[in-house]
Formats: sequence, structure tokens, C-alpha cells
Amino acid sequence: MFRDVVTKFIRSQVKIKITYHYVTLANECHPNTLQQAEELKAKVGEIYPSASVIVNFVDANQLMDMYNSDSEVTISLNLADNPITLSNKDYVSLVNVGTFYKFISDENGALRKGYFESNVRDYQGHNSVNSCIAETLASTSAEDF
Repeated sequence: MFRDVVTKFIRSQVKIKITYHYVTLANECHPNTLQQAEELKAKVGEIYPSASVIVNFVDANQLMDMYNSDSEVTISLNLADNPITLSNKDYVSLVNVGTFYKFISDENGALRKGYFESNVRDYQGHNSVNSCIAETLASTSAEDF
């Protein structure tokens, strides 16, 4: 499929950039791995001569840096009306559905998964555990879920 797309756009002079990420829990890259990366770049370069090929190495220290990096994003949510205060930390307010959709979507229209990180089941998809949970919830038995 990738080759078909590249062939289709070859006349429009689209620039192709292929990036491989080699992620390891080691603290440094073995020389053999570095050599294999060069071989990979050469092989891909033979198949797609106009492509830019990059191999990015990510070691244990970089993984920890990524994990510990501050990923805080500030986004404003425009309210339709003044919020009602329930307590020092709790509020209720109306928000236009279109405004809310923009709030939970990024600039490309994709859902901002970070807002929903604490819901682990959101990422699980269709699997046996989720199916069993759904069956238990739909059941009329007196089972204590």
C-alpha cells in the first residue's frame, strides 16, 4: 500500500521522509546496532532514492526524560453562562456542544486522549475482559459487581 501511494505521488514531487525509532532500555547503543541502522538506511535508500531516511535511537535515559517531561497543556473552555458554585472545588455550567467538541479535539480534529488517560478501559478496545464486564452489567442476576 505504501509503495502504491509513493508511486501515485511520484510526479507531484512529494518529499518522503521515513523515520525509524529504535527504542531500548539499554543506556547506550551497541556498535552492531549502529551498523545495522546504516545498512537499513542504505537498503531503504535503494528502494526509495529520493526519500530522506532517519534512524532515531532512544535509550533508557531519554525514555526517562520523556516520561518525566512536563506535558501540561492549557486550553480555555468558553462557558455559555456563569457557572453555579457547588463547593470550593465543584462547579456546574453550560457549554455549547460545538465549543466542547473543539475543547476535547486537537487542531487536526483528533480526540485529545490525554483528557481521558485515567480511564484505562478506554484504551483496551474489544477484548475478553471488557466483554465479561459488559455481560455482568447487562445481567439481571444479583451478582455484586
